[in-house]
Amino acid sequence: MKIYSTAEWITILTNANMGQDILKDVRCAIERSGFPLEHYVGTILIKHGWQIITNRNYIDDIKGIEREIDILAYKVYTDTKENIEYITALIISCKKSDKHKWCFLTREIDEDDCNINWTPFHYCTSDERLKAMTESHLDNIIDRYKAHRAVKHLYSFDNMVFAYQQLVEPANEKERTKIGNLCAVKNEDIYNSISTTIKAISSEKEGRLSAYSYIKHQRYYTFHALSIFEGDMYNAHFNSEGKVEVKEITNTKYLNRHIVGGIDDFYLVHFNKKNIFEFRLRLFDYLHEENCRTLPKMINKFYREIYTDPNKLKLVWGTAEDNIKTQIKYILHSLGYLSTEFISITPILKNGILTIEVWGISTSDKQVFELLNSNEVLLDITKKSLSDFLRYNGEFKFVEPDLFDTLD
Repeated sequence: MKIYSTAEWITILTNANMGQDILKDVRCAIERSGFPLEHYVGTILIKHGWQIITNRNYIDDIKGIEREIDILAYKVYTDTKENIEYITALIISCKKSDKHKWCFLTREIDEDDCNINWTPFHYCTSDERLKAMTESHLDNIIDRYKAHRAVKHLYSFDNMVFAYQQLVEPANEKERTKIGNLCAVKNEDIYNSISTTIKAISSEKEGRLSAYSYIKHQRYYTFHALSIFEGDMYNAHFNSEGKVEVKEITNTKYLNRHIVGGIDDFYLVHFNKKNIFEFRLRLFDYLHEENCRTLPKMINKFYREIYTDPNKLKLVWGTAEDNIKTQIKYILHSLGYLSTEFISITPILKNGILTIEVWGISTSDKQVFELLNSNEVLLDITKKSLSDFLRYNGEFKFVEPDLFDTLD
Protein backbone atom coordinates (compact mmCIF):
# COMPACT_ATOMS: atom_id res chain seq x y z
CA MET A 1 0.00 0.00 0.00
CA LYS A 2 1.34 3.39 -1.02
CA ILE A 3 2.11 5.84 1.77
CA TYR A 4 1.22 9.46 0.77
CA SER A 5 3.20 12.44 1.95
CA THR A 6 1.49 15.39 3.59
CA ALA A 7 1.80 17.43 0.40
CA GLU A 8 0.22 14.62 -1.64
CA TRP A 9 -2.71 14.35 0.81
CA ILE A 10 -3.30 18.08 0.59
CA THR A 11 -3.41 17.86 -3.22
CA ILE A 12 -5.84 14.92 -3.16
CA LEU A 13 -8.18 16.58 -0.66
CA THR A 14 -8.03 19.89 -2.53
CA ASN A 15 -9.00 18.21 -5.81
CA ALA A 16 -11.81 16.33 -4.05
CA ASN A 17 -13.18 19.55 -2.58
CA MET A 18 -12.91 21.25 -5.94
CA GLY A 19 -14.86 18.37 -7.48
CA GLN A 20 -17.58 18.72 -4.85
CA ASP A 21 -17.68 22.48 -5.42
CA ILE A 22 -18.14 21.97 -9.18
CA LEU A 23 -20.97 19.50 -8.58
CA LYS A 24 -22.61 21.99 -6.24
CA ASP A 25 -22.22 24.76 -8.80
CA VAL A 26 -23.75 22.58 -11.51
CA ARG A 27 -26.70 21.72 -9.26
CA CYS A 28 -27.26 25.37 -8.36
CA ALA A 29 -27.11 26.43 -12.00
CA ILE A 30 -29.68 23.80 -12.98
CA GLU A 31 -31.94 24.77 -10.10
CA ARG A 32 -31.89 28.39 -11.27
CA SER A 33 -32.90 27.36 -14.79
CA GLY A 34 -36.41 26.57 -15.98
CA PHE A 35 -35.84 22.82 -16.18
CA PRO A 36 -37.01 22.02 -12.62
CA LEU A 37 -40.30 23.73 -13.50
CA GLU A 38 -40.63 21.69 -16.69
CA HIS A 39 -39.93 18.52 -14.68
CA TYR A 40 -42.52 19.49 -12.08
CA VAL A 41 -45.18 20.23 -14.71
CA GLY A 42 -44.41 16.96 -16.52
CA THR A 43 -44.63 14.99 -13.27
CA ILE A 44 -48.06 16.46 -12.46
CA LEU A 45 -49.30 15.72 -15.98
CA ILE A 46 -48.20 12.08 -15.76
CA LYS A 47 -49.82 11.81 -12.32
CA HIS A 48 -53.12 12.88 -13.93
CA GLY A 49 -52.84 10.34 -16.73
CA TRP A 50 -51.50 12.57 -19.50
CA GLN A 51 -48.87 11.34 -21.94
CA ILE A 52 -46.12 13.91 -22.46
CA ILE A 53 -43.61 14.86 -25.14
CA THR A 54 -40.90 17.29 -24.04
CA ASN A 55 -38.90 19.79 -26.08
CA ARG A 56 -40.93 19.28 -29.25
CA ASN A 57 -39.70 21.31 -32.22
CA TYR A 58 -41.76 23.10 -34.84
CA ILE A 59 -41.03 25.45 -37.74
CA ASP A 60 -41.71 29.16 -37.20
CA ASP A 61 -44.07 30.16 -40.03
CA ILE A 62 -42.61 33.70 -40.19
CA LYS A 63 -38.86 33.16 -39.91
CA GLY A 64 -38.80 29.60 -41.20
CA ILE A 65 -36.54 28.47 -38.36
CA GLU A 66 -36.90 25.66 -35.85
CA ARG A 67 -38.36 26.56 -32.46
CA GLU A 68 -39.11 24.54 -29.36
CA ILE A 69 -42.21 24.07 -27.23
CA ASP A 70 -41.57 22.87 -23.69
CA ILE A 71 -44.27 20.22 -23.23
CA LEU A 72 -46.99 18.60 -25.31
CA ALA A 73 -49.47 16.58 -23.26
CA TYR A 74 -52.10 14.18 -24.60
CA LYS A 75 -55.02 12.21 -23.29
CA VAL A 76 -56.51 9.63 -25.63
CA TYR A 77 -59.91 7.95 -25.69
CA THR A 78 -60.42 5.18 -28.27
CA ASP A 79 -63.88 4.43 -29.56
CA THR A 80 -63.23 0.81 -30.54
CA LYS A 81 -66.62 0.44 -32.21
CA GLU A 82 -66.00 3.34 -34.59
CA ASN A 83 -62.20 2.91 -34.69
CA ILE A 84 -61.70 6.59 -33.80
CA GLU A 85 -59.25 8.10 -31.31
CA TYR A 86 -60.34 11.30 -29.55
CA ILE A 87 -57.27 13.20 -28.35
CA THR A 88 -57.16 16.23 -26.07
CA ALA A 89 -53.81 18.02 -26.48
CA LEU A 90 -52.23 20.64 -24.22
CA ILE A 91 -49.48 22.85 -25.65
CA ILE A 92 -47.51 24.11 -22.64
CA SER A 93 -44.87 26.80 -22.18
CA CYS A 94 -42.92 26.90 -18.89
CA LYS A 95 -41.25 30.10 -17.68
CA LYS A 96 -39.43 30.98 -14.47
CA SER A 97 -38.14 34.33 -13.21
CA ASP A 98 -36.89 35.57 -9.84
CA LYS A 99 -36.49 39.10 -11.18
CA HIS A 100 -39.28 39.71 -13.67
CA LYS A 101 -42.83 40.25 -12.50
CA TRP A 102 -45.59 39.60 -15.01
CA CYS A 103 -48.42 42.13 -15.09
CA PHE A 104 -51.56 41.75 -17.22
CA LEU A 105 -53.54 44.90 -18.01
CA THR A 106 -57.29 44.35 -18.22
CA ARG A 107 -60.52 46.21 -18.83
CA GLU A 108 -64.18 45.33 -18.51
CA ILE A 109 -65.48 42.88 -21.07
CA ASP A 110 -68.22 43.35 -23.64
CA GLU A 111 -69.62 39.89 -24.34
CA ASP A 112 -71.79 41.32 -27.12
CA ASP A 113 -68.76 42.51 -29.09
CA CYS A 114 -69.22 40.81 -32.46
CA ASN A 115 -65.52 41.30 -33.28
CA ILE A 116 -64.41 38.87 -30.57
CA ASN A 117 -64.70 35.10 -30.54
CA TRP A 118 -64.85 34.34 -26.83
CA THR A 119 -64.66 30.57 -27.35
CA PRO A 120 -62.00 29.72 -29.97
CA PHE A 121 -62.00 26.02 -30.78
CA HIS A 122 -58.89 24.56 -32.40
CA TYR A 123 -59.14 21.04 -33.74
CA CYS A 124 -58.20 18.80 -36.64
CA THR A 125 -59.50 15.44 -37.72
CA SER A 126 -58.93 12.81 -40.37
CA ASP A 127 -62.62 11.86 -40.30
CA GLU A 128 -64.68 13.85 -42.80
CA ARG A 129 -67.90 13.01 -40.95
CA LEU A 130 -66.60 14.55 -37.71
CA LYS A 131 -65.28 17.54 -39.60
CA ALA A 132 -68.71 18.18 -41.14
CA MET A 133 -70.42 17.77 -37.77
CA THR A 134 -67.98 20.09 -36.00
CA GLU A 135 -68.49 22.78 -38.61
CA SER A 136 -72.29 22.57 -38.35
CA HIS A 137 -72.56 21.97 -34.59
CA LEU A 138 -69.66 23.88 -33.05
CA ASP A 139 -72.05 26.02 -31.01
CA ASN A 140 -73.49 22.86 -29.46
CA ILE A 141 -70.03 21.66 -28.43
CA ILE A 142 -69.22 25.01 -26.82
CA ASP A 143 -72.62 25.07 -25.08
CA ARG A 144 -71.82 21.69 -23.54
CA TYR A 145 -68.55 23.09 -22.22
CA LYS A 146 -70.27 26.14 -20.76
CA ALA A 147 -72.94 24.00 -19.11
CA HIS A 148 -70.37 21.80 -17.36
CA ARG A 149 -69.90 22.87 -13.74
CA ALA A 150 -66.08 22.65 -14.00
CA VAL A 151 -65.23 23.07 -17.69
CA LYS A 152 -67.16 26.34 -17.87
CA HIS A 153 -64.37 28.02 -15.89
CA LEU A 154 -62.02 27.52 -18.84
CA TYR A 155 -64.30 29.68 -21.00
CA SER A 156 -65.51 32.32 -18.53
CA PHE A 157 -64.02 35.82 -18.40
CA ASP A 158 -64.05 38.31 -15.53
CA ASN A 159 -62.14 40.85 -17.61
CA MET A 160 -60.34 41.28 -20.91
CA VAL A 161 -56.53 41.36 -21.17
CA PHE A 162 -55.64 44.15 -23.58
CA ALA A 163 -51.89 44.38 -22.82
CA TYR A 164 -49.16 42.86 -20.68
CA GLN A 165 -45.93 44.15 -19.16
CA GLN A 166 -42.84 42.66 -17.54
CA LEU A 167 -41.51 44.63 -14.57
CA VAL A 168 -38.16 44.53 -12.76
CA GLU A 169 -36.52 46.35 -9.89
CA PRO A 170 -34.09 49.12 -10.94
CA ALA A 171 -30.45 48.12 -11.27
CA ASN A 172 -29.24 50.68 -8.70
CA GLU A 173 -30.39 53.19 -6.13
CA LYS A 174 -30.02 56.11 -8.51
CA GLU A 175 -32.50 54.59 -10.95
CA ARG A 176 -34.77 53.63 -8.07
CA THR A 177 -34.88 57.23 -6.91
CA LYS A 178 -35.62 58.39 -10.43
CA ILE A 179 -38.29 55.91 -11.59
CA GLY A 180 -39.47 54.10 -8.45
CA ASN A 181 -39.25 50.53 -7.20
CA LEU A 182 -40.23 48.88 -10.50
CA CYS A 183 -39.59 49.67 -14.14
CA ALA A 184 -40.93 48.24 -17.41
CA VAL A 185 -38.72 46.10 -19.62
CA LYS A 186 -39.20 44.21 -22.87
CA ASN A 187 -42.04 41.68 -22.79
CA GLU A 188 -39.97 38.89 -24.32
CA ASP A 189 -40.96 36.10 -21.92
CA ILE A 190 -44.70 36.79 -21.95
CA TYR A 191 -44.69 37.32 -25.72
CA ASN A 192 -42.74 34.11 -26.30
CA SER A 193 -45.18 32.18 -24.09
CA ILE A 194 -48.02 33.33 -26.30
CA SER A 195 -46.22 33.09 -29.63
CA THR A 196 -44.72 29.63 -29.12
CA THR A 197 -47.92 28.01 -27.90
CA ILE A 198 -50.22 29.35 -30.62
CA LYS A 199 -47.69 28.68 -33.37
CA ALA A 200 -47.18 25.17 -32.00
CA ILE A 201 -50.95 24.62 -32.18
CA SER A 202 -50.92 25.60 -35.86
CA SER A 203 -47.89 23.36 -36.49
CA GLU A 204 -49.43 20.40 -34.65
CA LYS A 205 -52.70 20.71 -36.56
CA GLU A 206 -50.83 20.64 -39.85
CA GLY A 207 -48.46 17.88 -38.69
CA ARG A 208 -51.24 15.64 -37.41
CA LEU A 209 -53.06 15.90 -40.74
CA SER A 210 -49.96 14.88 -42.70
CA ALA A 211 -49.44 11.90 -40.39
CA TYR A 212 -52.88 10.39 -40.85
CA SER A 213 -51.85 8.17 -43.76
CA TYR A 214 -49.59 6.20 -41.41
CA ILE A 215 -52.10 5.41 -38.65
CA LYS A 216 -54.73 2.72 -38.31
CA HIS A 217 -57.35 4.79 -36.49
CA GLN A 218 -59.21 7.87 -37.53
CA ARG A 219 -58.29 10.70 -35.15
CA TYR A 220 -59.89 13.81 -33.70
CA TYR A 221 -57.62 16.32 -31.93
CA THR A 222 -58.55 19.36 -29.83
CA PHE A 223 -55.75 21.77 -28.86
CA HIS A 224 -55.36 24.07 -25.86
CA ALA A 225 -52.56 26.52 -24.99
CA LEU A 226 -51.14 26.98 -21.47
CA SER A 227 -48.32 29.02 -19.96
CA ILE A 228 -47.01 27.99 -16.53
CA PHE A 229 -45.09 30.71 -14.69
CA GLU A 230 -42.93 30.37 -11.60
CA GLY A 231 -42.78 33.92 -10.34
CA ASP A 232 -44.96 36.87 -9.36
CA MET A 233 -48.07 37.63 -11.43
CA TYR A 234 -50.27 40.72 -11.19
CA ASN A 235 -53.43 42.18 -12.69
CA ALA A 236 -53.74 45.93 -13.31
CA HIS A 237 -57.43 46.47 -14.00
CA PHE A 238 -58.67 49.68 -15.63
CA ASN A 239 -62.26 50.52 -14.74
CA SER A 240 -64.61 52.52 -16.94
CA GLU A 241 -63.30 55.77 -15.43
CA GLY A 242 -59.67 54.89 -16.14
CA LYS A 243 -58.73 54.22 -12.52
CA VAL A 244 -56.31 51.33 -12.01
CA GLU A 245 -56.63 48.63 -9.36
CA VAL A 246 -53.66 46.29 -8.95
CA LYS A 247 -53.77 42.90 -7.29
CA GLU A 248 -51.68 39.75 -7.21
CA ILE A 249 -53.21 36.86 -9.18
CA THR A 250 -52.58 33.17 -9.75
CA ASN A 251 -54.12 32.81 -13.22
CA THR A 252 -55.57 34.72 -16.13
CA LYS A 253 -56.72 34.16 -19.69
CA TYR A 254 -55.22 35.89 -22.70
CA LEU A 255 -57.52 36.05 -25.72
CA ASN A 256 -56.54 37.75 -28.95
CA ARG A 257 -56.48 37.55 -32.70
CA HIS A 258 -53.31 36.37 -34.45
CA ILE A 259 -52.27 35.50 -37.98
CA VAL A 260 -50.52 32.13 -37.87
CA GLY A 261 -49.60 30.22 -41.00
CA GLY A 262 -51.40 32.87 -43.03
CA ILE A 263 -54.69 32.22 -41.20
CA ASP A 264 -56.34 34.93 -39.10
CA ASP A 265 -57.93 33.40 -36.01
CA PHE A 266 -58.54 33.83 -32.28
CA TYR A 267 -56.39 32.01 -29.72
CA LEU A 268 -56.88 31.55 -25.98
CA VAL A 269 -53.84 31.07 -23.73
CA HIS A 270 -54.34 30.03 -20.11
CA PHE A 271 -51.71 31.63 -17.84
CA ASN A 272 -51.23 29.85 -14.50
CA LYS A 273 -48.75 30.15 -11.67
CA LYS A 274 -46.85 27.01 -10.73
CA ASN A 275 -48.51 26.67 -7.34
CA ILE A 276 -52.01 26.25 -8.79
CA PHE A 277 -51.14 24.28 -11.92
CA GLU A 278 -52.37 20.94 -10.56
CA PHE A 279 -55.66 22.49 -9.45
CA ARG A 280 -56.21 24.10 -12.86
CA LEU A 281 -55.15 20.90 -14.64
CA ARG A 282 -58.20 19.17 -13.16
CA LEU A 283 -60.34 21.43 -15.35
CA PHE A 284 -58.62 20.02 -18.44
CA ASP A 285 -59.10 16.51 -17.03
CA TYR A 286 -62.84 17.26 -16.95
CA LEU A 287 -62.62 18.79 -20.41
CA HIS A 288 -61.18 15.56 -21.81
CA GLU A 289 -63.91 13.54 -20.09
CA GLU A 290 -66.55 15.84 -21.63
CA ASN A 291 -64.91 15.38 -25.05
CA CYS A 292 -65.15 11.60 -24.58
CA ARG A 293 -68.88 11.92 -23.87
CA THR A 294 -69.81 14.57 -26.43
CA LEU A 295 -67.69 14.07 -29.54
CA PRO A 296 -68.43 10.37 -30.21
CA LYS A 297 -72.17 11.15 -30.18
CA MET A 298 -71.66 13.25 -33.29
CA ILE A 299 -71.16 10.12 -35.40
CA ASN A 300 -74.66 8.76 -34.71
CA LYS A 301 -76.12 12.21 -35.17
CA PHE A 302 -74.31 12.51 -38.49
CA TYR A 303 -76.22 9.53 -39.90
CA ARG A 304 -79.52 10.99 -38.72
CA GLU A 305 -78.78 14.23 -40.58
CA ILE A 306 -77.62 12.88 -43.93
CA TYR A 307 -81.17 12.85 -45.33
CA THR A 308 -81.62 16.57 -44.67
CA ASP A 309 -78.08 17.74 -45.41
CA PRO A 310 -76.87 16.98 -48.96
CA ASN A 311 -73.25 17.82 -48.08
CA LYS A 312 -73.19 15.21 -45.33
CA LEU A 313 -74.88 12.65 -47.59
CA LYS A 314 -72.17 13.11 -50.23
CA LEU A 315 -69.53 11.97 -47.75
CA VAL A 316 -71.00 8.46 -47.42
CA TRP A 317 -73.36 7.97 -50.37
CA GLY A 318 -70.85 7.72 -53.21
CA THR A 319 -69.81 4.06 -52.92
CA ALA A 320 -73.30 2.92 -51.94
CA GLU A 321 -74.77 4.76 -54.91
CA ASP A 322 -72.26 3.20 -57.31
CA ASN A 323 -73.02 -0.32 -56.03
CA ILE A 324 -76.78 0.13 -56.38
CA LYS A 325 -76.65 1.98 -59.72
CA THR A 326 -74.48 -0.73 -61.28
CA GLN A 327 -77.15 -3.36 -60.62
CA ILE A 328 -79.98 -1.03 -61.71
CA LYS A 329 -78.21 -0.37 -65.01
CA TYR A 330 -77.75 -4.11 -65.51
CA ILE A 331 -81.49 -4.65 -65.06
CA LEU A 332 -82.34 -1.77 -67.40
CA HIS A 333 -80.04 -3.12 -70.09
CA SER A 334 -81.79 -6.48 -69.83
CA LEU A 335 -85.09 -4.65 -70.48
CA GLY A 336 -83.74 -2.99 -73.59
CA TYR A 337 -82.70 0.41 -72.22
CA LEU A 338 -79.79 1.48 -74.43
CA SER A 339 -78.73 4.61 -72.55
CA THR A 340 -78.31 4.52 -68.77
CA GLU A 341 -75.49 7.02 -68.31
CA PHE A 342 -77.82 9.60 -66.79
CA ILE A 343 -79.25 7.27 -64.15
CA SER A 344 -78.97 8.67 -60.62
CA ILE A 345 -80.52 7.75 -57.30
CA THR A 346 -81.40 9.80 -54.22
CA PRO A 347 -82.30 8.39 -50.77
CA ILE A 348 -85.14 10.18 -48.94
CA LEU A 349 -86.32 9.21 -45.48
CA LYS A 350 -90.05 9.76 -44.95
CA ASN A 351 -92.17 8.44 -42.09
CA GLY A 352 -89.51 5.94 -41.09
CA ILE A 353 -89.24 4.37 -44.57
CA LEU A 354 -86.39 5.04 -46.99
CA THR A 355 -87.49 5.75 -50.53
CA ILE A 356 -84.83 5.68 -53.23
CA GLU A 357 -85.76 7.97 -56.09
CA VAL A 358 -84.42 6.72 -59.43
CA TRP A 359 -83.80 9.49 -61.95
CA GLY A 360 -83.32 8.97 -65.67
CA ILE A 361 -86.07 6.39 -66.24
CA SER A 362 -89.27 7.10 -68.12
CA THR A 363 -91.87 7.76 -65.43
CA SER A 364 -94.54 6.12 -67.64
CA ASP A 365 -92.88 2.71 -67.32
CA LYS A 366 -94.41 1.42 -64.07
CA GLN A 367 -93.19 -2.12 -64.68
CA VAL A 368 -89.58 -1.00 -64.29
CA PHE A 369 -90.11 0.01 -60.67
CA GLU A 370 -92.04 -3.16 -59.95
CA LEU A 371 -89.05 -5.12 -61.27
CA LEU A 372 -86.55 -3.08 -59.29
CA ASN A 373 -88.48 -3.70 -56.07
CA SER A 374 -88.69 -7.44 -56.70
CA ASN A 375 -85.17 -8.21 -58.00
CA GLU A 376 -83.51 -10.23 -55.23
CA VAL A 377 -79.95 -9.43 -56.32
CA LEU A 378 -80.65 -5.71 -56.38
CA LEU A 379 -82.48 -5.86 -53.06
CA ASP A 380 -79.57 -7.70 -51.41
CA ILE A 381 -76.97 -5.26 -52.80
CA THR A 382 -79.10 -2.29 -51.73
CA LYS A 383 -79.73 -3.67 -48.25
CA LYS A 384 -76.02 -4.25 -47.67
CA SER A 385 -74.99 -0.87 -49.13
CA LEU A 386 -77.53 1.02 -47.03
CA SER A 387 -76.38 -0.79 -43.92
CA ASP A 388 -72.65 -0.41 -44.57
CA PHE A 389 -72.59 3.21 -45.73
CA LEU A 390 -75.76 4.86 -44.39
CA ARG A 391 -76.25 2.63 -41.34
CA TYR A 392 -79.84 2.17 -42.35
CA ASN A 393 -81.41 -1.26 -41.71
CA GLY A 394 -85.09 -0.56 -42.17
CA GLU A 395 -87.56 -0.83 -45.03
CA PHE A 396 -86.80 0.71 -48.42
CA LYS A 397 -88.26 0.85 -51.91
CA PHE A 398 -87.41 2.28 -55.32
CA VAL A 399 -89.77 5.01 -56.49
CA GLU A 400 -90.25 7.58 -59.22
CA PRO A 401 -88.88 11.05 -58.42
CA ASP A 402 -91.40 13.40 -56.80
CA LEU A 403 -90.93 16.42 -59.01
CA PHE A 404 -93.31 18.59 -57.01
CA ASP A 405 -91.47 17.75 -53.78
CA THR A 406 -88.23 18.77 -55.48
CA LEU A 407 -89.71 22.14 -56.43
CA ASP A 408 -90.72 22.73 -52.80
